[in-house]
Amino acid sequence: MTLSPAAYEYAPHMTLLRPFSFQAWTIPAKHGKLYLRATVKPVKSKIAGDRAWDGELGLPRVALP
Repeated sequence: MTLSPAAYEYAPHMTLLRPFSFQAWTIPAKHGKLYLRATVKPVKSKIAGDRAWDGELGLPRVALP
């Protein structure tokens, strides 16, 4: 998933996050700044064997402009 300033838009009383084509997630309006944070948990691959990365990656919180 790629996030950029084009991936979200502000509308009256809500913010729309569009992380994928033809899909939007509605975020109700709140007072104050909005932040985005993510955790990536890859599925263990049987094809890649022991060389595949296996773990969890926590991405820090970033303020939306």
